[in-house]
Amino acid sequence: MARQPTNKPIDARRRYLDAGLRCIKRLGVAATRMDDIAEEAGVKRITLYRRFGSRTALLREIVSERYESFHKRFAARVPLSSDLPLLIEEYLMFTIEEVLKDSLTRDIVQGKLDFSTPGTPIHAAVRTFWEPLVAAARRSGKMDRSLDLDSIAQWILVCQFTFGRLQFEAPLNDAHARALIRGFVTPAFGPLRKRRI
Repeated sequence: MARQPTNKPIDARRRYLDAGLRCIKRLGVAATRMDDIAEEAGVKRITLYRRFGSRTALLREIVSERYESFHKRFAARVPLSSDLPLLIEEYLMFTIEEVLKDSLTRDIVQGKLDFSTPGTPIHAAVRTFWEPLVAAARRSGKMDRSLDLDSIAQWILVCQFTFGRLQFEAPLNDAHARALIRGFVTPAFGPLRKRRI
């Protein structure tokens, strides 16, 4: 009778994503090639192409997982029952901190903004995180109901990108960053105000 293995096999997808993340941390996003990731994962490059389709798709999945980790750390730090504009402010401040300490986050904000498009894995991760928070704000009447969730997620990503890039290129102190967020970002998430004629 054959002996059954005692250890669970390592999930191939997980191994490839972890290998990609190690390469990105070592080489940066722009310099990481499929050959590098394949070598790090101990597979042939064609294996990665069969699994993910393209380098871009693989990198997007890696970054999407990092967003999920970002969301878990953020949720552990800030009570999600807070007012929506306050949550947005803290979320963007948390992004600024991440740019200072995480090389992958720095690489993202130095690259293109294409990850903010609806349908991308990163957009989906942000949309999923904010969906219940936006729903609660709408139920309480504290948010404009005319804003759709895809647009909200895209706007949050654009703001993260912008504030992250600002922090990297022209560092903001906390007070200045908060003033900009309160003046230009959080008003978009408040209740719809009647126009004066």
